[in-house]
Amino acid sequence: LPLWGEVDAAHRALYAGSELAYQHEAALRQVALVYPVVDAAAQHSLEAATLLVALELSKATWVIALSAPFSDRISHYSIAGGDAAVSVTTKVRNDGRTRAKLQVVTRLIDTAGAVAAQENTQATVAPASTVDVAQSLKVMRARLWNGVADPYLYRLSVEIRTEQGKLLDAREQAFGIREMRVDPEKGLLLNGQPYRLHGVGLHQDREGKGWALSEDDVAADIATIREMGANTIRLTHYQHGQTVHDLADRYGLVLWDEIPLVSMWTQGKDTQASPALLANARQQLSELIRQNGNHASVATWGVANEVDFGN
Repeated sequence: LPLWGEVDAAHRALYAGSELAYQHEAALRQVALVYPVVDAAAQHSLEAATLLVALELSKATWVIALSAPFSDRISHYSIAGGDAAVSVTTKVRNDGRTRAKLQVVTRLIDTAGAVAAQENTQATVAPASTVDVAQSLKVMRARLWNGVADPYLYRLSVEIRTEQGKLLDAREQAFGIREMRVDPEKGLLLNGQPYRLHGVGLHQDREGKGWALSEDDVAADIATIREMGANTIRLTHYQHGQTVHDLADRYGLVLWDEIPLVSMWTQGKDTQASPALLANARQQLSELIRQNGNHASVATWGVANEVDFGN
Protein backbone atom coordinates (compact mmCIF):
# COMPACT_ATOMS: atom_id res chain seq x y z
CA LEU A 1 0.00 0.00 0.00
CA PRO A 2 1.65 3.28 -1.01
CA LEU A 3 1.74 5.93 1.66
CA TRP A 4 -1.63 7.62 2.01
CA GLY A 5 -1.07 11.38 1.85
CA GLU A 6 -1.67 13.54 4.88
CA VAL A 7 -3.41 16.06 2.64
CA ASP A 8 -5.75 15.38 -0.23
CA ALA A 9 -3.53 17.19 -2.75
CA ALA A 10 -0.65 14.84 -2.01
CA HIS A 11 -3.01 11.87 -2.21
CA ARG A 12 -4.31 13.01 -5.60
CA ALA A 13 -0.83 13.62 -6.98
CA LEU A 14 0.42 10.21 -5.87
CA TYR A 15 -2.54 8.35 -7.33
CA ALA A 16 -2.63 10.30 -10.59
CA GLY A 17 0.48 8.43 -11.68
CA SER A 18 2.36 11.67 -12.30
CA GLU A 19 5.39 11.14 -10.05
CA LEU A 20 7.73 12.11 -12.87
CA ALA A 21 10.23 14.39 -11.18
CA TYR A 22 10.78 13.26 -7.63
CA GLN A 23 13.06 12.84 -4.67
CA HIS A 24 13.26 9.58 -2.75
CA GLU A 25 12.77 9.92 0.96
CA ALA A 26 12.64 7.27 3.69
CA ALA A 27 9.94 8.16 6.20
CA LEU A 28 8.54 6.59 9.33
CA ARG A 29 5.44 8.41 10.42
CA GLN A 30 1.92 7.95 11.67
CA VAL A 31 -0.59 8.63 8.98
CA ALA A 32 -4.31 9.11 9.32
CA LEU A 33 -6.19 7.25 6.61
CA VAL A 34 -7.43 9.81 4.10
CA TYR A 35 -10.49 9.06 2.00
CA PRO A 36 -13.46 11.33 1.40
CA VAL A 37 -16.69 9.68 2.56
CA VAL A 38 -20.01 11.40 3.03
CA ASP A 39 -22.12 9.11 5.18
CA ALA A 40 -21.69 6.99 8.29
CA ALA A 41 -22.37 3.70 6.52
CA ALA A 42 -19.60 4.31 4.02
CA GLN A 43 -17.24 5.41 6.79
CA HIS A 44 -17.96 2.26 8.82
CA SER A 45 -17.51 -0.03 5.81
CA LEU A 46 -14.27 1.68 4.84
CA GLU A 47 -12.84 1.31 8.35
CA ALA A 48 -13.90 -2.35 8.47
CA ALA A 49 -12.38 -2.91 5.05
CA THR A 50 -9.00 -1.39 5.75
CA LEU A 51 -8.88 -2.75 9.33
CA LEU A 52 -6.73 0.15 10.49
CA VAL A 53 -7.46 3.85 10.89
CA ALA A 54 -3.91 4.92 11.70
CA LEU A 55 -0.85 3.05 10.45
CA GLU A 56 2.84 3.13 11.23
CA LEU A 57 4.47 2.98 7.81
CA SER A 58 8.04 2.91 6.64
CA LYS A 59 7.70 3.38 2.92
CA ALA A 60 9.42 5.02 0.04
CA THR A 61 7.43 8.20 -0.53
CA TRP A 62 7.42 10.44 -3.57
CA VAL A 63 7.94 14.17 -3.21
CA ILE A 64 6.25 15.53 -6.31
CA ALA A 65 8.14 18.27 -8.14
CA LEU A 66 5.85 19.13 -11.02
CA SER A 67 7.44 20.93 -13.92
CA ALA A 68 5.79 22.20 -17.06
CA PRO A 69 5.10 20.29 -19.19
CA PHE A 70 4.94 16.80 -17.68
CA SER A 71 3.29 13.51 -18.55
CA ASP A 72 2.00 10.14 -17.51
CA ARG A 73 1.22 7.04 -19.53
CA ILE A 74 -1.46 4.46 -20.28
CA SER A 75 -0.50 1.52 -22.49
CA HIS A 76 -2.37 -1.26 -24.30
CA TYR A 77 -1.36 -3.76 -26.94
CA SER A 78 -2.58 -6.40 -29.38
CA ILE A 79 -0.74 -9.49 -30.60
CA ALA A 80 -1.07 -11.17 -33.99
CA GLY A 81 1.18 -13.44 -36.03
CA GLY A 82 4.18 -12.99 -33.77
CA ASP A 83 4.08 -9.18 -33.99
CA ALA A 84 2.59 -6.78 -31.46
CA ALA A 85 1.04 -3.32 -31.65
CA VAL A 86 1.57 -1.33 -28.46
CA SER A 87 -0.77 1.65 -28.10
CA VAL A 88 0.55 4.33 -25.77
CA THR A 89 -1.49 7.32 -24.60
CA THR A 90 0.64 9.99 -22.96
CA LYS A 91 -1.15 12.68 -20.99
CA VAL A 92 0.88 15.88 -21.31
CA ARG A 93 0.06 18.81 -19.05
CA ASN A 94 1.39 22.32 -19.40
CA ASP A 95 1.51 24.17 -16.08
CA GLY A 96 3.32 27.11 -17.67
CA ARG A 97 1.94 30.46 -18.83
CA THR A 98 2.73 30.11 -22.52
CA ARG A 99 1.77 27.69 -25.28
CA ALA A 100 4.23 24.78 -25.57
CA LYS A 101 5.21 23.04 -28.82
CA LEU A 102 6.60 19.66 -27.93
CA GLN A 103 7.81 16.31 -29.15
CA VAL A 104 6.66 13.10 -27.48
CA VAL A 105 9.31 10.42 -28.09
CA THR A 106 8.29 6.89 -27.12
CA ARG A 107 10.58 3.87 -27.41
CA LEU A 108 10.31 0.19 -26.58
CA ILE A 109 13.78 -1.10 -25.72
CA ASP A 110 14.80 -4.76 -25.48
CA THR A 111 17.10 -6.32 -22.88
CA ALA A 112 20.13 -5.89 -25.18
CA GLY A 113 19.50 -2.13 -25.31
CA ALA A 114 18.26 -2.14 -28.92
CA VAL A 115 15.20 -0.08 -29.83
CA ALA A 116 12.47 -2.54 -30.80
CA ALA A 117 10.01 0.21 -31.79
CA GLN A 118 9.87 4.01 -31.71
CA GLU A 119 7.37 6.77 -32.41
CA ASN A 120 7.88 10.55 -32.45
CA THR A 121 4.80 12.80 -32.31
CA GLN A 122 4.43 16.58 -32.31
CA ALA A 123 2.04 18.17 -29.83
CA THR A 124 0.96 21.69 -28.92
CA VAL A 125 -0.30 22.28 -25.40
CA ALA A 126 -2.03 25.46 -24.30
CA PRO A 127 -1.24 27.01 -20.88
CA ALA A 128 -2.83 25.27 -17.89
CA SER A 129 -4.22 22.45 -20.02
CA THR A 130 -3.73 18.75 -20.74
CA VAL A 131 -3.70 16.86 -24.03
CA ASP A 132 -3.66 13.13 -24.78
CA VAL A 133 -0.99 12.10 -27.27
CA ALA A 134 -1.84 8.71 -28.80
CA GLN A 135 0.91 6.64 -30.41
CA SER A 136 1.20 3.11 -31.78
CA LEU A 137 4.42 1.10 -31.69
CA LYS A 138 4.76 -1.81 -34.12
CA VAL A 139 6.93 -4.51 -32.52
CA MET A 140 8.16 -7.09 -35.01
CA ARG A 141 8.64 -10.65 -33.73
CA ALA A 142 7.71 -9.55 -30.21
CA ARG A 143 9.05 -11.65 -27.39
CA LEU A 144 6.16 -12.25 -25.02
CA TRP A 145 6.00 -12.16 -21.26
CA ASN A 146 5.22 -15.83 -20.63
CA GLY A 147 4.86 -16.36 -16.89
CA VAL A 148 7.55 -18.13 -14.90
CA ALA A 149 8.89 -19.88 -18.03
CA ASP A 150 9.99 -16.64 -19.70
CA PRO A 151 9.02 -13.37 -17.95
CA TYR A 152 10.55 -11.21 -20.68
CA LEU A 153 10.43 -7.47 -20.06
CA TYR A 154 11.12 -4.63 -22.43
CA ARG A 155 11.66 -1.08 -21.19
CA LEU A 156 9.05 1.46 -22.25
CA SER A 157 10.55 4.96 -22.39
CA VAL A 158 8.60 8.19 -22.87
CA GLU A 159 10.34 11.56 -23.26
CA ILE A 160 8.84 15.04 -23.54
CA ARG A 161 11.13 17.36 -25.52
CA THR A 162 10.95 20.86 -26.94
CA GLU A 163 10.80 21.43 -30.68
CA GLN A 164 14.57 21.91 -30.54
CA GLY A 165 15.07 18.59 -28.77
CA LYS A 166 15.70 19.75 -25.18
CA LEU A 167 14.58 17.12 -22.69
CA LEU A 168 11.84 18.41 -20.36
CA ASP A 169 10.55 15.23 -18.74
CA ALA A 170 11.05 11.48 -18.99
CA ARG A 171 9.64 8.26 -17.62
CA GLU A 172 10.76 4.68 -18.05
CA GLN A 173 9.09 1.47 -16.93
CA ALA A 174 9.57 -2.25 -17.35
CA PHE A 175 6.96 -3.45 -19.82
CA GLY A 176 5.87 -6.96 -20.75
CA ILE A 177 3.80 -7.84 -23.81
CA ARG A 178 1.30 -10.62 -23.22
CA GLU A 179 -2.34 -11.63 -23.60
CA MET A 180 -4.44 -12.98 -20.74
CA ARG A 181 -8.05 -14.08 -20.87
CA VAL A 182 -10.32 -16.43 -18.92
CA ASP A 183 -12.20 -19.20 -20.70
CA PRO A 184 -15.10 -20.99 -18.92
CA GLU A 185 -13.83 -24.37 -20.14
CA LYS A 186 -10.05 -23.91 -20.24
CA GLY A 187 -9.49 -21.51 -17.35
CA LEU A 188 -6.80 -18.83 -17.59
CA LEU A 189 -5.14 -18.55 -21.00
CA LEU A 190 -1.73 -16.89 -21.17
CA ASN A 191 -0.75 -15.99 -24.73
CA GLY A 192 -3.42 -18.36 -25.99
CA GLN A 193 -2.31 -21.37 -23.95
CA PRO A 194 -3.94 -22.80 -20.78
CA TYR A 195 -1.96 -21.67 -17.75
CA ARG A 196 -2.60 -23.62 -14.55
CA LEU A 197 -2.37 -21.45 -11.45
CA HIS A 198 -0.88 -22.55 -8.12
CA GLY A 199 -0.77 -19.73 -5.66
CA VAL A 200 -1.17 -18.01 -2.32
CA GLY A 201 -2.82 -14.98 -0.75
CA LEU A 202 -0.33 -12.40 0.52
CA HIS A 203 -0.81 -9.84 3.28
CA GLN A 204 1.84 -7.12 3.56
CA ASP A 205 2.69 -7.44 7.22
CA ARG A 206 5.37 -8.97 9.39
CA GLU A 207 5.73 -9.74 13.09
CA GLY A 208 7.31 -6.83 14.93
CA LYS A 209 6.86 -4.47 11.96
CA GLY A 210 3.20 -4.51 11.05
CA TRP A 211 2.93 -2.84 7.67
CA ALA A 212 6.28 -1.05 7.97
CA LEU A 213 7.97 -3.39 5.51
CA SER A 214 11.17 -2.69 3.65
CA GLU A 215 11.77 -3.69 0.04
CA ASP A 216 14.00 -6.49 1.37
CA ASP A 217 11.10 -7.82 3.45
CA VAL A 218 8.86 -7.94 0.39
CA ALA A 219 11.61 -9.61 -1.64
CA ALA A 220 12.04 -12.26 1.08
CA ASP A 221 8.32 -13.04 0.98
CA ILE A 222 8.42 -13.39 -2.80
CA ALA A 223 11.46 -15.67 -2.55
CA THR A 224 9.56 -17.94 -0.14
CA ILE A 225 6.53 -18.02 -2.45
CA ARG A 226 8.70 -18.94 -5.43
CA GLU A 227 10.47 -21.65 -3.40
CA MET A 228 7.03 -23.16 -2.71
CA GLY A 229 6.49 -23.49 -6.45
CA ALA A 230 3.67 -20.94 -6.62
CA ASN A 231 3.13 -18.99 -9.82
CA THR A 232 0.33 -16.66 -8.75
CA ILE A 233 -0.46 -14.34 -5.82
CA ARG A 234 -3.66 -12.72 -4.63
CA LEU A 235 -2.68 -9.38 -3.10
CA THR A 236 -5.11 -9.41 -0.22
CA HIS A 237 -7.18 -7.30 0.53
CA TYR A 238 -5.95 -3.85 -0.41
CA GLN A 239 -3.54 -2.02 -2.66
CA HIS A 240 0.04 -3.27 -2.26
CA GLY A 241 3.15 -1.28 -3.10
CA GLN A 242 5.11 -1.18 -6.33
CA THR A 243 7.87 -3.50 -5.07
CA VAL A 244 5.70 -6.63 -5.16
CA HIS A 245 4.39 -5.69 -8.61
CA ASP A 246 7.90 -5.13 -9.95
CA LEU A 247 9.07 -8.48 -8.57
CA ALA A 248 6.02 -10.27 -9.98
CA ASP A 249 6.76 -8.79 -13.41
CA ARG A 250 10.40 -9.88 -13.12
CA TYR A 251 9.70 -13.46 -12.01
CA GLY A 252 6.57 -14.17 -14.04
CA LEU A 253 4.08 -14.36 -11.17
CA VAL A 254 0.42 -13.72 -12.05
CA LEU A 255 -1.25 -11.20 -9.72
CA TRP A 256 -4.79 -10.61 -8.51
CA ASP A 257 -5.03 -6.97 -7.38
CA GLU A 258 -7.82 -5.97 -5.04
CA ILE A 259 -9.35 -2.91 -3.37
CA PRO A 260 -9.91 -2.81 0.42
CA LEU A 261 -13.66 -3.39 0.48
CA VAL A 262 -13.99 -6.27 2.90
CA SER A 263 -17.05 -8.26 4.02
CA MET A 264 -19.71 -5.57 4.45
CA TRP A 265 -21.65 -3.78 1.73
CA THR A 266 -24.65 -2.94 3.89
CA GLN A 267 -25.58 -2.29 7.51
CA GLY A 268 -28.64 -2.96 9.60
CA LYS A 269 -31.69 -3.68 7.47
CA ASP A 270 -30.28 -2.05 4.33
CA THR A 271 -30.35 -4.29 1.27
CA GLN A 272 -28.45 -1.96 -1.08
CA ALA A 273 -25.02 -0.40 -0.66
CA SER A 274 -25.11 3.35 -0.19
CA PRO A 275 -24.21 5.64 -3.12
CA ALA A 276 -21.27 6.95 -1.10
CA LEU A 277 -19.83 3.46 -0.57
CA LEU A 278 -20.21 2.60 -4.26
CA ALA A 279 -18.57 5.88 -5.28
CA ASN A 280 -15.72 5.23 -2.87
CA ALA A 281 -15.19 1.70 -4.20
CA ARG A 282 -15.26 3.01 -7.77
CA GLN A 283 -12.67 5.66 -6.88
CA GLN A 284 -10.37 3.11 -5.25
CA LEU A 285 -10.67 0.71 -8.20
CA SER A 286 -9.87 3.50 -10.66
CA GLU A 287 -6.79 4.43 -8.66
CA LEU A 288 -5.70 0.79 -8.44
CA ILE A 289 -5.88 0.41 -12.21
CA ARG A 290 -4.13 3.73 -12.84
CA GLN A 291 -1.24 2.71 -10.60
CA ASN A 292 -0.77 -0.85 -11.83
CA GLY A 293 -2.23 -1.00 -15.32
CA ASN A 294 1.17 -1.24 -17.04
CA HIS A 295 2.32 -4.27 -15.03
CA ALA A 296 2.39 -7.43 -17.15
CA SER A 297 1.83 -9.57 -14.06
CA VAL A 298 -1.64 -8.22 -13.18
CA ALA A 299 -4.43 -10.44 -14.48
CA THR A 300 -7.40 -9.45 -12.32
CA TRP A 301 -8.83 -6.33 -10.68
CA GLY A 302 -10.72 -7.49 -7.58
CA VAL A 303 -13.70 -5.39 -6.49
CA ALA A 304 -14.00 -6.73 -2.93
CA ASN A 305 -13.41 -9.58 -0.50
CA GLU A 306 -16.13 -11.88 0.89
CA VAL A 307 -18.93 -10.00 -0.85
CA ASP A 308 -21.57 -12.43 0.38
CA PHE A 309 -21.63 -10.69 3.79
CA GLY A 310 -24.42 -8.21 4.59
CA ASN A 311 -27.99 -8.28 3.32
